[in-house]
Amino acid sequence: MVQTASKPYIYVGGEKGGLVRKQEGDTSWEALTNGLPADLVVVQVAVNPSRPELVLLGSRKGAYISYDRGDSWSAVALPESGLEIWSFAFHPTQPDTIYVGTAPAQIYRSRDAGVTWDTLPIVIDPAAVCDLGFPTRIIAMVVNPANPTEMYAGMEVGGMIRSLDGGDSWESINNGMIGDEDKVDIHGVAMSSLEPETPYMITRLGPWRGHDRGSRWEFIDLKPFSPITHTRDFKLDPHAPGTLYAGVGASVYGEDGALLRSSDMGKTWERADKGVKPNSTVRCVSLSSSSPSTIYCCTRYGQVFGSGDGGDTWQEYQLPEGVTELRAVAVS
Repeated sequence: MVQTASKPYIYVGGEKGGLVRKQEGDTSWEALTNGLPADLVVVQVAVNPSRPELVLLGSRKGAYISYDRGDSWSAVALPESGLEIWSFAFHPTQPDTIYVGTAPAQIYRSRDAGVTWDTLPIVIDPAAVCDLGFPTRIIAMVVNPANPTEMYAGMEVGGMIRSLDGGDSWESINNGMIGDEDKVDIHGVAMSSLEPETPYMITRLGPWRGHDRGSRWEFIDLKPFSPITHTRDFKLDPHAPGTLYAGVGASVYGEDGALLRSSDMGKTWERADKGVKPNSTVRCVSLSSSSPSTIYCCTRYGQVFGSGDGGDTWQEYQLPEGVTELRAVAVS
């Protein structure tokens, strides 16, 4: 495949079939295998918005890093081995500072683009942890773009935690959420520079707004706008700080899905996936940091659709045979 760094790259991976990549405008995918294990189970993929050549991959058997847009990979030497990698976050002004979230629940920080790592002293509120047959995992993290010393992380299943000193110390912020499994089953977090003291998170019930740095949570009800509200992913448009996207479905394994968009920080919502019919829950959403009009989504059951015009029109992209049970999509 002829590669030009001027066009965004799209990475897709899942439980089966490994990791594949294409560039915006292409219709065919290429398998990425150089330095990756043959039995790769992809859990998460993330592109550094400040260094798009740096791509991170989370798997059931550790993390991998690429410094050349996925052409080659090497294993990330975290302080502990045998971890599942579920989330990544990037510092908005220090491109070499990276955060990794794992299962069992732990957060690691690198200040040198993944060469060395520190273990951060997170806290887990035992009252927020629910046994669903898998270890509690750090499912999502965000660094406040207006105040990078402030971080938030969500656990599946274990509620929310907050750091106000760049990750050096943490505290639980589950006020009003304890005692209800649906409220502490976190699926995503986001923050906008328009609301520098207000984190947002999603649970299986839908989105929540965290007033006063997450000290009090307010539910954002999607039901007036969508008949399906099981929420799996939640992303802020990097080029429009007031616009949020939510990937939803009828249930975890449901065969109906939708991409919802809010242009007023969650007050109202509309269907954004006009012209396509998701075949299952929209599990992942990714917006390009380099191209304001590029959005890609994937569903649980192997469907990928993207837009190159900000969601005005969409196109489905057939994946190579065997790439299914999707868990991750990332756009550079």
